[in-house]
Amino acid sequence: MSTRNTMGHDSTVKCRGFDSSERRFCSLAVAVASAALCVGISGCSAATGSEEELATHTQNLDTSWWRGWGEGSATPTAIDTNPAACANKYGFAHTFVRDSNMNFRGKTIAGFDGMLTGAWSGAIGNLQFWSSPTCTSLYPVYTSGAASNSTVLLAGKAFDNRIYVQLLTGDTQADFPNDLATPPAQTSWGQLSSTQFTGGSNGFPAVAANGSRMVLVTRNNNSIIAFNRALPFSPFSPWSGAQNAPGLPFSATGVPAITYVGASTNAFVVVVKSTTAKQIYWIKYNGTAWVGGWTQANLPHTLTSDPAIEWSTNPTATPPYAALGLYFRDETNQVVQTSVQSPSGFGSGAYSYIPSGSSTGPATVLGSPAATFGALESGLRLVFVRGYMPETTPGLRNSTVLIAEDKCGSGECPNP
Repeated sequence: MSTRNTMGHDSTVKCRGFDSSERRFCSLAVAVASAALCVGISGCSAATGSEEELATHTQNLDTSWWRGWGEGSATPTAIDTNPAACANKYGFAHTFVRDSNMNFRGKTIAGFDGMLTGAWSGAIGNLQFWSSPTCTSLYPVYTSGAASNSTVLLAGKAFDNRIYVQLLTGDTQADFPNDLATPPAQTSWGQLSSTQFTGGSNGFPAVAANGSRMVLVTRNNNSIIAFNRALPFSPFSPWSGAQNAPGLPFSATGVPAITYVGASTNAFVVVVKSTTAKQIYWIKYNGTAWVGGWTQANLPHTLTSDPAIEWSTNPTATPPYAALGLYFRDETNQVVQTSVQSPSGFGSGAYSYIPSGSSTGPATVLGSPAATFGALESGLRLVFVRGYMPETTPGLRNSTVLIAEDKCGSGECPNP
């Protein structure tokens, strides 16, 4: 597909001159940008439908409904951790990595093929980090504030074993291939709290927002902890104190994943990997407190990475489409995914692989994937992971990121 942008400087989408498939994508972009879904707001009635109404449109996406992996332009230095991914507006995505100097770098793209070219930023500030980066848009694509507020929250665990956060202004201009390498900083790096998380991946954060709250979760040994903050962002409205989730009935490992899930779930969902093969646990968080207890999901594949989750919605489908996606690298060292109505479907979902974009063999996948709703050309979802293609020059294989996109933007994916 061509690298033709569909977004203007404002929220208007101009679809004239596109071929038929691109016009369908463009029309979806208009609908998503204008859909003001209710996200955790009491008394608000969303037009997304209940989970029962969505059931016939929830898609367990087989391999044929994914664009194969494409390879991003190499970062200036080697990368040895997992990428972060977030989208502040339909058709504009951000990815961040940690380089060999332990600094975070970013890249903003508009159009799927924009990942294949263009520069990465320099170091974002002067902090050095133990963790991979994590990011979220404060007003994701499905919220009414997305058209006017492109703020991105970036976070990580720094060398002093504390979690730091920074706000950046996301790119919203259709200026490909000159999209901003680094979103401009709104704030400097600031401590989430004075707590120090020592040892392994303790304190490695994951973040999510829904337009009214932003939430950060992390693991400390065998405890999961949440911090939250109200939106719109104000320096006079600080982060909450640490909120411990109910005790884990299992041994946890790795970095938790979090996303907001709409429809009747209407809560943040947190997923964590168990030390038992093929097993994850999930729990809900309502933006200010934990809800209920942990639920076990037994999966058909072994997790060889941390999980990633995202929630996608298509308001132009009939009935409106919404689905929760789960992604991880499995025992074949490829990324497998399922698309379900709610977290209760993780154990029974149909799992399929994201295919290679090369005719010469499979992609080599390293580390854990990151996923976001707000795709660029043909789809609803974007998935990023560290790795390389068979034809990648050997000297660049430690500095490349793979990107994949589904083909669901036209509302044509098959029913389960």
